[in-house]
Amino acid sequence: MKELIKNNIRSLVLVTLLMWTGGASFALSSQVEAEKTVVAYVDGSTGDLVVTNHVNASYEIQLFDLTGKEVIKVVQDPETPTRRIQTSQLRKGIYLVRVTPASNAPSVTLKVMIR
Repeated sequence: MKELIKNNIRSLVLVTLLMWTGGASFALSSQVEAEKTVVAYVDGSTGDLVVTNHVNASYEIQLFDLTGKEVIKVVQDPETPTRRIQTSQLRKGIYLVRVTPASNAPSVTLKVMIR
């Protein structure tokens, strides 16, 4: 549990630092076992949320606002490991992205800021 909290704090600090430095895009990952399989970032030029899963299996992407309400749910097929999700219809703010990389794998939760 402490390691999960530490990883989430690290991700939030990384997002904050990159947002302040004006980085065009940023990559986030949490949970050591998932770092090689799941990458999520907000494209600085389009504002789209980009999620890539390097496991050859279908995976589920869920986007939650900070009240816990699910605002987007997408199932991605294994033939296309990268999914771009348009975020222009969402309010600006911090969201939680939950990616379940495979049916028997643990989910990964990442924090992203939509501008």
